[in-house]
Amino acid sequence: MRTNYIIYYIIIAMMICPCSILAQETEMKKVAVYMTGSEVDNSIKKVIGSKIVSAVTNTSGFAAVERTSDFLDALTKEQDYQTSGEVRDSQIAKLGQRFGVRFVIVADINEVFEEYFIDARLINVETGLVERTADVTGVMNSAQQVVKMAQTLSADLLKGIGGHTQSRGREAVDLGLSVKWATCNVGASSPEQYGDYYAWGETKTKNTYTDASCTTSGRIMGSICGSDYDVAHAKWGGSWRLPTRIEMQELVDLCQWTWTSQGGNMGYKVTGPNGNSIFLPAAGTRDFSYGGEYWNWKTGSIANYWTGTPDGKYTFVLYFYDSGTRDVNSVNRGRGISVRPVSD
Repeated sequence: MRTNYIIYYIIIAMMICPCSILAQETEMKKVAVYMTGSEVDNSIKKVIGSKIVSAVTNTSGFAAVERTSDFLDALTKEQDYQTSGEVRDSQIAKLGQRFGVRFVIVADINEVFEEYFIDARLINVETGLVERTADVTGVMNSAQQVVKMAQTLSADLLKGIGGHTQSRGREAVDLGLSVKWATCNVGASSPEQYGDYYAWGETKTKNTYTDASCTTSGRIMGSICGSDYDVAHAKWGGSWRLPTRIEMQELVDLCQWTWTSQGGNMGYKVTGPNGNSIFLPAAGTRDFSYGGEYWNWKTGSIANYWTGTPDGKYTFVLYFYDSGTRDVNSVNRGRGISVRPVSD
């Protein structure tokens, strides 16, 4: 019944804010839109995609690809799509080149606790890198709410379309170590925010975190830093990636750690050898493996941060407690854990 109401509101929204999926052939840079989200009604994905396309066509210098249906048909024929319903960014970029597309917007929609979370990224087909990301969360109980979410997402994406933009807290801080560290977590817009949680080797958030639901659980793999499995690189693009075990250990061994509060959240101020610092919030962890619903387990007192370095069938993480304990050790890959990117 709830889905029927949402579809009703979407139909109204499309009448209020009509938009075209296709754009006329011009010399402008072409953009394709790829909507994902297997558990969300297709009508919702259609209206959100339509509004994103509408915003693209209203941006000077850009146009939606005129062969949208052909492009989407080609995506569904990819091997990854047939086995999992999803397509890797590298495959999307290759298909984009075939269809003369300059950018591809990939928007994933999920429903969490009766709210809709839309996470989008802009892929530069020429480089295969993510140029920009944006996300929005809200309910869809009216036509206005549906339209507002789509417009907000479109506006955030288009602010940096066609260029590399350091935004929403994505500055790289030189601590005097071998790599530079981001000022905030993936999914956060300020240093004190917890951000999103991910299973290792996965690039999407989800409702339940267990080893059984983790796509890399039990697999023998090499380092994923900078690869399609690297959520930091997938979400932020450019030179951003997961830290290695050595880089994380360097952060532990060579920096001064001070337990403190920032923006109302507890965590560690980590000061490098050169005096510069970052803040790592005690974001807790998400783990359903033991039958209990550890949703944001022990936020405010502990944290785990992924590295891209596996340890057999496990993976190394930074972990710390408010008691002063901090180290790098290996854990199961199915847990929902925070990500703090680094840049070379």
